[in-house]
Amino acid sequence: MRVEREHRGWTQADLARELEKVGVRLHPSAIAKIELRDTDRPRAIRLDEAAALAKVLGLGVDELVGRAALFDKQAAIDRISDTCLRLARSLVDERKRLDDAFNALDMTPDSLRHKATLMDEGLVDIAETSIVFKRAVLILEAFHDLRSKIGDLGFDLASIAHYREMGESELDAALKDSAIFQGVSSSDDASA
Repeated sequence: MRVEREHRGWTQADLARELEKVGVRLHPSAIAKIELRDTDRPRAIRLDEAAALAKVLGLGVDELVGRAALFDKQAAIDRISDTCLRLARSLVDERKRLDDAFNALDMTPDSLRHKATLMDEGLVDIAETSIVFKRAVLILEAFHDLRSKIGDLGFDLASIAHYREMGESELDAALKDSAIFQGVSSSDDASA
């Protein structure tokens, strides 16, 4: 638990705050006692505490209590897949919020053409155009590129998570397209 907490750069007080967010109150001194498992009388962990600790640390309860080997490749694959799935879901949610906020700008092509027409006809001077509008135009330009990158990232995260579910034949087919595998097989061919 200490390793996972420190890996995130959290203090014991930070971990206590994270636990409160999921409904478990645990004082930082209690966290310190739990982390000192080598004492004569280590503090026992209640089931609700173990579940909350596992949740905020992104672990399974088995991993938290040390049943999964720290360097077990399948456990690492499971953690990577679970983390990618959570990140992909979060990305989808945040993209929806971003879309909603962007739509509130009313920066549709029609509204932009109308504003540009007014500027071209001299009815609105670009110098008089509000700073908010200028910001919105620049955001519009960057937003379209960002949406594409978010989509690509979401696809990559979902792909990484999906590898855990693939059968051997699917994995073999995916490996043939892998740049790493192609580099290995071409170096094998060169040494032959």
